[in-house]
Amino acid sequence: GNTPRIGTHHVKLPNVQICVSAAWTGHLVKMGTNKGTDAVKLTELKSLVEETGTPKLLEQTLEISKSRERVGGESWHGSLDVLPTHTKSKLGSPLKQVLASLVVNLGTINSGMTFGFSAVTIPQLKEVNSSIQITPDQASWIASLPSVATPFGCFLSGYFLDILGRKRTIILCLTPTIIGWYLIGTASAVYTIYAGRLLVGLGLGMMGSPVRVYTGEITQPHLRGMLASLAAIGASAGISIQYTVGTLFPWNFLAYFNGCIVTVAFISAFFLPESPQFLINKGYIEEARAALGRLRGFSYDLDSEVQYMIDHANKTHPVSSNGDSNKTHALRDILQPSILKPFFILGVYFFLYQFSGVNPLTFYTVEIIQESGTNMNTHTVTIVLGLVRLGFTVLSCILMRRLGRRPMTFISSVGCGVTMIGLGSYMYMGEQWAAEGKEKSAPWFPVLD
Repeated sequence: GNTPRIGTHHVKLPNVQICVSAAWTGHLVKMGTNKGTDAVKLTELKSLVEETGTPKLLEQTLEISKSRERVGGESWHGSLDVLPTHTKSKLGSPLKQVLASLVVNLGTINSGMTFGFSAVTIPQLKEVNSSIQITPDQASWIASLPSVATPFGCFLSGYFLDILGRKRTIILCLTPTIIGWYLIGTASAVYTIYAGRLLVGLGLGMMGSPVRVYTGEITQPHLRGMLASLAAIGASAGISIQYTVGTLFPWNFLAYFNGCIVTVAFISAFFLPESPQFLINKGYIEEARAALGRLRGFSYDLDSEVQYMIDHANKTHPVSSNGDSNKTHALRDILQPSILKPFFILGVYFFLYQFSGVNPLTFYTVEIIQESGTNMNTHTVTIVLGLVRLGFTVLSCILMRRLGRRPMTFISSVGCGVTMIGLGSYMYMGEQWAAEGKEKSAPWFPVLD
């Protein structure tokens, strides 16, 4: 009635945590605990509540079973259940997931370094005082050899992913890359550069899938899209590094510099936890729980996500009656229209992307700028182009979350198409002007375009 109440509170008593509700101050409460039935004066109980501040009732607690009875107007009897001390968080630590993603995506910088290396190296090798003299044909091999080795690396990494695991595959992928860069740095003949470029290209192809798979498996959905874009940012950062450092230092120093970056990525990969999903696929449940704890924090509700991963593994890795993986079932799933259709769409998408001229522009940036006839400093323009590319890559990753993938694809495709037509037309007109003995007009146009 009008009797003052303590309210609903969590109170820590010896050996038990209880929840007290609707108690009359100054009276006696008899409560059933896991240690038997104890009698506690409500004045003492109230002081305990006040000493702990104003406790908050947690949402996920046990309901109190209440039976109230006034005994001679002096006491109230209630059955109070033991409550859990705390609840688990539904969101893991974003910092741990971001740090792990940054470490694993250090290796993606190598893709940009591989593409941008030839842009600043070939002009240096063509100089008269170069220690290694190259012909135009040899220059084209230096630029294109990584692309020859990359497909083989893609097939190899796909094979190793489910055998060695994500972490070990990433470490394995970085090994030929490190050897390749240091081999290029020590080169005294063009064939040594060839060998180094092949190894770098092999590592580049091997690195693509493991990094994306690992990032996708260790991150939660609300962070996954943003962190998955780190691969594209890493590639653009690698190109900017080549354009900047390659302008200031000789090509062999640049190769050593690249090798150091990849070495840092290699060493850092040893400190990463293995993908929890891979461990569960292999039946290592406790190891997966420990790895997930490192990625989410141990205040996170690990049990729910571990169970989700187990259910996912059972669904995607069916087991036959004799205990072997049902590869026939997996092959049948791959041939389903729901798999073939997106595979075909992505195949066409990447085919058009690769044949749009993006690689030649990246491989021969300095020479293209020189031949465009611009009166600006070639190396300065190259550095600016690399930074602009990096800036727009970051911007596109931000806009992609707001606009979606398809609109961004249409915008970038139309933009690239228009600028390529503009640059091609200007280069064609430049040849006509040169044949007629005229100077090129608007030398700023190819840089702006």
